[in-house]
Amino acid sequence: MFAKRISRGTQIKRLRSCQRSKALPEGFKSAYDPLIMRDQDSAIVRGLVSVAWADGVFEKKEGEMLEAILDAYAASDEERAALKAYASAKRSLSDIELQELSSDDRRLLLHHAVVLSYVDGSQSKEEAAFLKDLAKTLRIQEPEASEIIITATQRAKAHLKLL
Repeated sequence: MFAKRISRGTQIKRLRSCQRSKALPEGFKSAYDPLIMRDQDSAIVRGLVSVAWADGVFEKKEGEMLEAILDAYAASDEERAALKAYASAKRSLSDIELQELSSDDRRLLLHHAVVLSYVDGSQSKEEAAFLKDLAKTLRIQEPEASEIIITATQRAKAHLKLL
């Protein structure tokens, strides 16, 4: 017989439920679905909101880049609305949710932060200083923090036209 077809929204709810409870719903082989925005993905994007506010101005291009990242993380309409509300107020390093981020997530956040700082064509002095403080907040030690920043800076500069 044919399996009962369920909507994508229902699939997402079931998978999110099992990711939290560690139990798989009937018919699922894995709790991981790359088409679902995970809690740590959301924490990374919220951390990037702090970076967008680093120079005191949340630019349109910064918002567009965050939208693209939300697309990559398959954010739902509700998650997008929540992030938009979150980004409407100035955010700082103290708003970053370290408990939601693994060590790999922290490094990814720093890398994305560097790229985001170049989205308007150049990196301001405030943004550069913010990135160093961000690395400390994320507990990424030197020289690794500098290596991440240098590598991400090279990538951002090489792809400025795409940003």
